[in-house]
Amino acid sequence: MKPQTGWMAAGLLIAAVGGALTQTPAAPILQQTFEDEAGGWVGMGTTAKVTLTTEAANVKAGKSALKFDYGIKKGETNLLILPIADSKLSKMQSLSFWVKANHSAPLVIALGEKDGGRYCAAFTVPKDKWQRVELTPADFILNVGKDDPKDPDGKLDLDKVENVGIVDFGQIFVQSDDANFLKLFHVQTGDQTLYVDDFTVSETKLSEPAATSKDDYRFDTFARPQVSWLGVGEAQISRVTGKPLEGAGLQTTYHQAPGTVMGILRAVKGGELAGRTQLRFTAATAKATTIIVQLEESDGGKYNASVELPGNSEKKDFTLALADLSVASDSKDDNTKLDLDKVTQILFIDASGLTGATDQDNTLWLNNLRATVK
Repeated sequence: MKPQTGWMAAGLLIAAVGGALTQTPAAPILQQTFEDEAGGWVGMGTTAKVTLTTEAANVKAGKSALKFDYGIKKGETNLLILPIADSKLSKMQSLSFWVKANHSAPLVIALGEKDGGRYCAAFTVPKDKWQRVELTPADFILNVGKDDPKDPDGKLDLDKVENVGIVDFGQIFVQSDDANFLKLFHVQTGDQTLYVDDFTVSETKLSEPAATSKDDYRFDTFARPQVSWLGVGEAQISRVTGKPLEGAGLQTTYHQAPGTVMGILRAVKGGELAGRTQLRFTAATAKATTIIVQLEESDGGKYNASVELPGNSEKKDFTLALADLSVASDSKDDNTKLDLDKVTQILFIDASGLTGATDQDNTLWLNNLRATVK
């Protein structure tokens, strides 16, 4: 698996073209309802096309919404772009919108700096359902691939943002010549459509999805309406609350079958795990399962550990010593040493299908995911 390649490629595409609200919301910096016009959004790519739709089923609010038609095909890249005037987003505290896709879609929204880096936030939307997306500047992570544009200061400078882009991750994966890779990421090829409504940039602050303290880094608090994870295989992921977990968490439903692999992954901002010694989380599964937990570095290093879940939707708390993680068979770093300051992804993988031992539906629940000093 090479999901890290996808993160880097999403940044290249953008580079090619240049919680709950507080009780007293601030006035919007930018608000687009798409009632009469596309608001400056344009389609870039071979089959990219931007229009407005008045079909009631594809409008979230008002009488119309933005419609983006594009293809997911080998040799073709398409994205939705909004040019930003100088310093327009300098006071941005939050960005929110509604989005709907005609397929279960892994999406990336990117902020492109003038003569600087590309900062991305990834999330998954369900098929044919409106999804609310709420983001803060802290959600956007710098692309650090060797071919990505370099950022001189390594931080998001909102006053230098020159475009906002939305891209379907499937366009990254479909470029592979490996049929197994395409199956693994369940790529939906062909003509596709996204709908966007009520796009707002504001000075209103949102709760942060992850929090860093001296002793405790939380990967995701699951406080936002969107799922900020991507699925590997035919995994259906959603945000849930309540049993078998306590509070909000992630639910992944999938089928265990010979020759299949299921996984979920989330980006980690570089440097956030430096100095941590333990990985903690709570998990449960419907059926007894072995789950591989993997950390991936920006240079291709992969380190993992496996945990046993008893099934019967019984939750279990885990504590893994980061020093005990083992090098993965497909790891490609130079020093065969886990460099926590280079970690850019965390994955949870059910590889039981590779043994051919199971053929059944299963559900994985996950929350309380954090890295601690001890």
